[in-house]
Amino acid sequence: MLARILAILACAGLIWAGIGFAGFALMVALSPALGLAGAAALAAAVLLIVPMFVWLLYGQSPINGQNAKSPDSVLSAISTVARERPLLAMIGAALFGAAEVLLSSRKKKN
Repeated sequence: MLARILAILACAGLIWAGIGFAGFALMVALSPALGLAGAAALAAAVLLIVPMFVWLLYGQSPINGQNAKSPDSVLSAISTVARERPLLAMIGAALFGAAEVLLSSRKKKN
């Protein structure tokens, strides 16, 4: 039992270290284009905010007894988040818009 707990803790530590190195690698890759502060902010957004949205959309139980695998369940979850938490929906829309602007301006330069 103790060995199993230690193995789980070691795996959790490796996951956290991997997330840290992934964030650092993302920041270093983006720093020439965005500067150090911009790259750190974008890496933090990708590694913190995106999983939060995934949890909000998929971590909740099915809405109104709908089947979780129905095609409309994702749209229903997004509309429920927008209805119940409009500030969160506006922040998410702003982040997706900023990402679109950054990605489209990079494509036009090339």
